[in-house]
Amino acid sequence: MNLLNVYKRHQAISSNQLGYYCKLVEYELIREVILDLAYEYELNLLTSYESDLYCTVARIWTECHVSKGIEETCFYSKEEHGNKIMDDILSILHTRMEKKLNERLRLFGDHNQDQSESNHSVGVEKLRNRKTELATELRSIELTNSRCILQKEVKELETLLATYDNKDGEYHKLVKRYVDCQQQLSLRSTLLHNNDTIQLNRRSHKNFSSRRSLSVDVITRK
Repeated sequence: MNLLNVYKRHQAISSNQLGYYCKLVEYELIREVILDLAYEYELNLLTSYESDLYCTVARIWTECHVSKGIEETCFYSKEEHGNKIMDDILSILHTRMEKKLNERLRLFGDHNQDQSESNHSVGVEKLRNRKTELATELRSIELTNSRCILQKEVKELETLLATYDNKDGEYHKLVKRYVDCQQQLSLRSTLLHNNDTIQLNRRSHKNFSSRRSLSVDVITRK
């Protein structure tokens, strides 16, 4: 009978039956310990004293199972074997039973741990898959948002470029107008300067002629 199965059955039994199953577990442990001792005895793995203890335990175990009255067997007769022998028998049985019980509990714990790790691995895998899905969705949303933002920026740039083109055209017109005005101003300034020069020359020539005529008249009168 497996200890794990006994434990599972404990979960479904009443408190009145719990003592019975505890004794049943103890019985199974004693039986397995005796079988281990028999195996080691056949392979000469026991010391001489341990072999004697095993033979005593085996005989007591056999008598307990074949006798009609267990209370009449030597298992309950310490006087027949001596207190020390019975104490040693109980000691070796308890030591090995405790070792086996710890092994069973550790196995039970490992089973639960393996199941827990398996569930944990499944949970981690689900979380990783969900993370990948969310990352894909987020990337899709980011691309959509980026596309909308880029479209908006393109429209703004197109509007700004159109405004700039208009202002640039107006600026070139103003520059051309400015150059034309400068050329006209320079031309008119030159013409005005030439005209002033001509007028000045004419006045100078007229004054010179007048002075000359006056001089001739004076000379003639003399």
